[in-house]
This record gives sequence, structure tokens and C-alpha cells, in this order.
Amino acid sequence: MYRPFTTIGMNKKTEKLFYPLGILALGAGKLWYYALAGPGVVDSHGYYGEAVIRLQQEGTIYFSGLACVYTETLSDIFPFVGNRIEAAGICQLLFQVAWLEALFVGMGMIFGKAAGAVTAGSLALSPWIGETLFEICPENFYMLHWSVVAVVFGSLALRMKFAGWCADKWEALYLLLAGLYMGLVCYWNWLGFFLCLPAGYLLAKAYFAYGRKGLATAALAAGLFLGVTLGFFTVLSVDAGLTGTTGAKQFIRWFREIRQPGGGSQDMDICLALWLAGGLLAGVFSQWAFWCLGRKEVTGGMEKVADAKNTAEEEGQGNYIVTQDGRRIRLLDNPLPGPKKHVKRKMSFDIEEVGDLEELADVAGKEQWQGIGREEAEEKPDLLEERPLQDGFREELSGEEDDFDFQISQGDDFDL
Repeated sequence: MYRPFTTIGMNKKTEKLFYPLGILALGAGKLWYYALAGPGVVDSHGYYGEAVIRLQQEGTIYFSGLACVYTETLSDIFPFVGNRIEAAGICQLLFQVAWLEALFVGMGMIFGKAAGAVTAGSLALSPWIGETLFEICPENFYMLHWSVVAVVFGSLALRMKFAGWCADKWEALYLLLAGLYMGLVCYWNWLGFFLCLPAGYLLAKAYFAYGRKGLATAALAAGLFLGVTLGFFTVLSVDAGLTGTTGAKQFIRWFREIRQPGGGSQDMDICLALWLAGGLLAGVFSQWAFWCLGRKEVTGGMEKVADAKNTAEEEGQGNYIVTQDGRRIRLLDNPLPGPKKHVKRKMSFDIEEVGDLEELADVAGKEQWQGIGREEAEEKPDLLEERPLQDGFREELSGEEDDFDFQISQGDDFDL
């Protein structure tokens, strides 16, 4: 019999243990890799040095928004953990474990657990992602914010699923705030526009799966677009003010930094874009494959249940029945008195066959012709034409010793 399972083949009890065990396993694996396999933490791009400088004095060397925020974050953490480069490496480790877990949760809430597991797993096992543990760079810090936005959209997906899409008037405001955060992430790096994939999926699901009207869905999409636009240009204006330039020049600079020398893209390695795109596509495709397999299994289970039901109905007339899960149950005789067996009623007439009717006709004809003499028969020959010749009349017209021709009706001449 078909039993419902989750998209990754676990029941609910096992699923509750998967999240904490997965977090512990990922954290322990990353820590073990960092402790044994790493060549040591290096500061190839100077972010660590800039963070140490910011501890002593105000000012900034980097004009990019992401670089500025990343170095500011490191300088705020150093007073608690020390300003050694190993402390920056520990921060990289924590950032990476946090964003991988957030990515798994967010993608799982939006698309399904299979998509979350495949996307986060492929990025966690990536050799390039592992190398970022030993280099002070903003990739892990940026992906933490990217994954948090995915979790925000995931919480909206759960609300859509269990509470109904646009259940109250605060849904539009929720989308607006989510768009502001997404606009910030998009300005830091163009990889933020990859978040349009889960956002578009939510809007499409609201329209097709949850029956939202086109105008209402378009209004929510417009609210999300407004939030992204406001967030993007607000951060651009702040960055332009910090660098002492105009908004138009800062916008042009933002486009120019998409492609930087040495394979960089807005202060991050272009390899992150390739791994992220591949992980997202693999996760969505795997979820679609699991959905197809689950649908086939459900269809097959429904067919088995229908067959078992039909078998139970057909075989239930005997002394046993077959349940839907295939078990055969023997039936007990009813100890209570039941209705009497139906007996067909018979006609009370003596006539049983068609031959009896012919016999009655012969008897009636015999009784009819008794008392008719030979002279009366000769005087009334028409009676012989109207009535059939009966045995009784034959006995009266002829004697035992007579042997002559006698005309019974006109044109007939035969021996009696």
C-alpha cells in the first residue's frame, strides 16, 4: 500500500532529526577541513588589512558597497575575537556554515527539500567554495545575505501554502520590505538578481496553483519590483555620497565593476556565479524529478488501492474479503436469525402444459356432439363445416359394422 513520504524519502519523525544532525555534520566537516586540510589563512585582496586600519582611524580605501560593508563588519568583530588573521578565518568559517544552512532552508521552503539539499550540497562540496575558507574575501559574507533573502521568500511560500495567499492586508507590505532587502543585495553584486528565480516562482504559483486573479498577482509583483528598485537606488545614493560623486556616475561605475581584471566581478570571483547558477539549476531540476517520481508513485498507489477495492467487492460474496492493503479476512456466519429464504409461488391451476388445453377442447367437442343423431346431421350438413370432426360424433354416425361412404361435407367423400 502506498505510504506518503517527503520529497527526499523521509517520514516526519526522521525529518525532525535531519535538520540538527545536518547542521552538526556540516559544521564539523567544515571545521575539520579548515583545521587539517588548509594551508593557512591568507589576505590576498587586503580586506584584513583594511579592517585593522578601520579599527584605528576613520576612512575607507574601497569604494564598492560590498567591500566597504565587509571590512566594516570585520572591524566590528575584531574587538571581541582579536585582530589576528586566524580570527578572520574563523569568521569565514562561520559565515560559510551559516549561509549553506540558510540556503538549504530557503530553497527547501520555496521549491522543496530535494532542491534545498541538492543546491546546498553541491555548493558545500565545491572545491572552490572550500578554498574561500582560507582567503579573506567577501564571498561568504555576501552569500549569507543572499541566503537570508531566500529564507524571507521561503517564509512567504509557507504562508502562501498554509495560511492562503494574501490572507491579510500586510502581505503587500511584506513583499515591499523583502524587495528592499533584495535591492540591497542586488546592488552589492549582480548575483542578487538570481533571486528573481524564487520570487517569480512564488508569483507564478500564486496565480496558477492558488487561484489568485491576474490583477491581484500583478499588483503584488509591482510591489516587489518597487521594493527592489527603492532598495537598489537608495544604497546607490548612499554609496555615491560616501565616495563624493553623483548618482549617475556611481551607477556607471557599478556597471563597469561587473567585469574586473583578474576574473573578478564587483569584488567577488566570477566562479561563484558559475557555481551558484549550476547549483540552482541542479536543485530545481532534481525537485522536478522527485515530483515526477512521486506523482507516478501516487498514481500507482491509487491504482493498487482501486484494484484492491474492486477485488474486495468481487470476492466479498464468499466467506472472506480482501482489504485495501491486501489482507484477507475470513467472515463469520451471522448468529442472528435472518429472513427466510424466498420460495417462488406456483399457480393453483391444474393446467400445466399446452397439451392439456387441446385435451380439454377434445372433451368439450365430444360433449357438444353427444345427443346429435344421424338424421339431424343429415338435415344440417352445415354444422359439419362449422365444427371440427370429433370422436364422439364419429361414433354416433357410424356403427361398428357399417362400411359405406358417407358425405360429411360438400366435396368430401371418405370412409367413416
